[in-house]
Amino acid sequence: MRRATEQEASLVTIPELARCSDFALGEAVISPSRRVVSGPGGAVSVEPRVMQVLVVLAEAGGQVLSRDAIFRRCWGDIVVGDDSLNRVMAALRKVVATVANDSIAIETVPRTGYTIRAKARHRLQEDASDDE
Repeated sequence: MRRATEQEASLVTIPELARCSDFALGEAVISPSRRVVSGPGGAVSVEPRVMQVLVVLAEAGGQVLSRDAIFRRCWGDIVVGDDSLNRVMAALRKVVATVANDSIAIETVPRTGYTIRAKARHRLQEDASDDE
């Protein structure tokens, strides 16, 4: 029997999102507490479940998460069908396409799960001038 890792085991709740710090992913800034994703393409408010899935994928650091692991972390004991996750993933892809200028990709790994890939952020112009 496989033991769940701590990352797979902990449920990401809406109150927990309220305590999460903002973080950068690609060219976007993710604000879990406000449920906002902002970047060069603007800012978009997202549903709590969409933010939960985004946080879980980002915490995985590029590792593939199974659908079951995402269900456990984001839905807990609530029984839902695959359509629920498919809807959230479609919404998440739309948000990152709108906001992040192709710097974030949500990848489906067939018959396995999902992963998130983010390009390294470019340094800001004023940061670069500090080096001179």
